[in-house]
Amino acid sequence: MDRLSDDLLIEKLKSTVYTDNDEAMSFLYKVMYRKVAYFIQKNKGTEQDADDIFQDALIALYKLSKADRLQSVNNVQAYFFSICKNLWYKTLKKNQKITGLTEEHHLLPEVEVPMQAILSKEKNQLLNQLLGNLGEQCKQILIHYYYERLKMKEIKKLMNFSSEQVTKNKKFACMKKLKEIINANPSLEALLK
Repeated sequence: MDRLSDDLLIEKLKSTVYTDNDEAMSFLYKVMYRKVAYFIQKNKGTEQDADDIFQDALIALYKLSKADRLQSVNNVQAYFFSICKNLWYKTLKKNQKITGLTEEHHLLPEVEVPMQAILSKEKNQLLNQLLGNLGEQCKQILIHYYYERLKMKEIKKLMNFSSEQVTKNKKFACMKKLKEIINANPSLEALLK
């Protein structure tokens, strides 16, 4: 099993056949474990922490698939990685080790969103609403670039764009659209500061 499409991966996770579930989880382990372990170890974790987070994320993804909540997911691997990251951040926060992470965690640095805005529930909801207003493609591009810190060539591949230049142009257009929305509504800008 070299590659499973997102649709097939979700189908196998939702399946009532154990071997399908096992195949989907084995695939995720094969393609995602090293990336997750590297991220966690870079951010104050151990190999054991990575194992625990990975298993918890697999269970969460499995439950979401059984609850039929993955229909709108465009990229299961990126979504799964986000689950892992969020679980790790919660663990760090619970253990009060969240200061000094090696990765910056603001979603949209070009509009100067401080860290508190991401951690604040109201501001986080506002950011999600703003991203939702951009459309699914723009939302995914900006999350991949700013939150997941993926390179243009990775985003090109994930989003099936024809070239890195097309990817850069789309990211630029999405940011321009987001800035226009924020500039047109000064109260949004004030809430995000």
